[in-house]
Amino acid sequence: MDKWSPLKAIRKIRFEDLIISPFFISLLLVSLIIFFMPGFPKFSLEKLEQYQVDKPGGLSFYSDLDQDGYSEKIVSFEDMLGRSAIRITTYDDKIVDQWAFEGKLPPRNHNLSVFAGDFNQDGLEELFSLYRSVDSIFLDIITPMDPRAFKKRKIFIDRIGDHAEKADYSVQFERLMDINGDEKKELLFNIYAGFSLQPRKLYMYDIANERILHSPRAGVILISNKILDLDKDGYPEIMGNTSGPGNIKASDSIPYRDSSSYLMVLNHELEFEFDPIEFPVYKSSVVTQPLIQGDSIYLLVLSRNSGIQAMQNTLRLYNAKGDLLRKKILDKSEISNPDLIEFKHKDLYEKGLLVDSENEAIFEINASLEMQQIIDNPGATNYLMEDLDRDGRKEYIGFAGRNNRLLICQDNFKNTAFITLESDGLHHAVISFVRDGNENEKIFVQRGNYCFLLSYVENPWYKYLLFIYAGIWLLVYLFMVLVKKLYRNQILKQQALAKELSALQLNSINNQINPHFIFNAVNSITSAIFKEDKEKAYRFGAKFSSLMREALMSSDQVSRTLQKELEFVKNYLDLEKLRFKGKFDYRIETEGDIKMHTEIPKMIIQTFVENSVKHGLGPLKENGLIIIRIRKQDKILIIEIEDNGIGRKKAGELNLGSTGKGLGILSQIFDLYKRLKGVDINYSIIDLKDNSGKATGTLVKLQLPYIY
Repeated sequence: MDKWSPLKAIRKIRFEDLIISPFFISLLLVSLIIFFMPGFPKFSLEKLEQYQVDKPGGLSFYSDLDQDGYSEKIVSFEDMLGRSAIRITTYDDKIVDQWAFEGKLPPRNHNLSVFAGDFNQDGLEELFSLYRSVDSIFLDIITPMDPRAFKKRKIFIDRIGDHAEKADYSVQFERLMDINGDEKKELLFNIYAGFSLQPRKLYMYDIANERILHSPRAGVILISNKILDLDKDGYPEIMGNTSGPGNIKASDSIPYRDSSSYLMVLNHELEFEFDPIEFPVYKSSVVTQPLIQGDSIYLLVLSRNSGIQAMQNTLRLYNAKGDLLRKKILDKSEISNPDLIEFKHKDLYEKGLLVDSENEAIFEINASLEMQQIIDNPGATNYLMEDLDRDGRKEYIGFAGRNNRLLICQDNFKNTAFITLESDGLHHAVISFVRDGNENEKIFVQRGNYCFLLSYVENPWYKYLLFIYAGIWLLVYLFMVLVKKLYRNQILKQQALAKELSALQLNSINNQINPHFIFNAVNSITSAIFKEDKEKAYRFGAKFSSLMREALMSSDQVSRTLQKELEFVKNYLDLEKLRFKGKFDYRIETEGDIKMHTEIPKMIIQTFVENSVKHGLGPLKENGLIIIRIRKQDKILIIEIEDNGIGRKKAGELNLGSTGKGLGILSQIFDLYKRLKGVDINYSIIDLKDNSGKATGTLVKLQLPYIY
């Protein structure tokens, strides 16, 4: 057993004092408040403008075409002659120029059919437009800010059919990048038909050499392409995501049918780097991205099943040659809707990031396919990157179509700002950035026919966040100090009341257990011993001892249980019976199920019983009787003390030494008890008489709340 140590005791006391101190409690409360209170964002998104497009079906975006720090607005629409056209305006809506096409722009979808980029590095961005004329797809290249600069019109790309007499295809511009190593940028874009079936290809237009390459004929759709030199031969490889809508029949004789999904990697000539790897599940999809770990480059592949066939969502790791190294089946109970986070037009492959959009969590993946949750998912899987606030760190900008929220977070997925944007039923959004000469860029978003101009600004109160939290703590601390002071005053007040009540009860005991009573009780016990009635002497000696012990032990208490009060009264009455030599008897009657652990004021029964013995039964020569009845009525405890004594009037005439002091003390006890415990006690004294009006005794009736 450890020795008792004063130092340990002091430390224990200090620790206990600390955890109940206002400082500690307020600190704990403020921590809980901060944890559960709505987020205090570092940045916020504010809606500056909202409007609908003039003509349904048009698309808009912004780009700084001449790199002068002010963005131009590019709008695609249908002109008065029914032709597809593009209009360029300045950021303040002044028209720069307008062009019409000898055909139709593709049907509006979540990707733009117009793309801006500076392929020849002359400081002026070109506009690249894909459109359809009759049964063919053409490309136009225009330099809108200088009509004398580079321009090429109606470059033939491929042929495409109709479905139900409607154009049924989509386009997606990927990026401008030097793919073939000639230090000049090539344009990468996708064309993928729907029920028209073909083409479904990735295209590369070598602008400098006016050459068009495309990926092999396939039934699957290859989109969201990533570019990296996997085999370190000086030329980048291209890989992306595939999915199978399942609308190509076996009789169509199209390879790589869309009843499966595939891992596909293309070289710089857009030929397969290795034979595509099939995942033969209908309504499946494959998400592919490189993973760089040290000097090694891998392919991280997520295969997903959205159909009814039995295939579990699985992560796989391949080398650059397409050899499977390892795989990991994803438990649906833990990760139900997985995807790999992608950064559009940016090659960030140092770590794999898997997002579970259902449970809103982001996991980091290494080459061993070990997963570690790093943060809650803000809600998107595809992000743009832009340094909106010019602090040298690019923000991630994404759109969560499931809940219609545009979100912007820092490059660690923290300090996320959200805004909900209306839609006319479309879940996707076209996002671009607006420069207007100010330090911070604005964000332009089009959803269907709705357009929004947003600002991304730092919350001015965020820098004072610590002071705000400190202020909240100070207010809570001062409140706790006030509460503690009020509580202490209330405790001191209750202690004073309890002390006064105990003094009154002790005075009441002294009135009843006075030296005369003690002398007579001891004399009676001595007499029994003298008469050699040892059993009687022992019995009454034990009762006297129990009575005195209870009186002393409970001297600092203001209440006790009904059971202990009755035991005290029994001992008292038994001793009085011995003293009065059997001139009276008593009985205690209980009615119903009375909980004997009910708390009542100490001496509440004893005082009235003592009065009955002293003033009511004392003058009688024989056959005296005291009846104590206890019952309950609803939530009221009723205690009755009845005697067949001479009555109060006769006792007063005989002048038996009653001063009324005991009842006066009892009234004070009841008043203090009410103030201390909130319990209201009432009593009444009834003089009993026969038909002739002769006194036949006294009845005391006590009523107090029945609390158990």
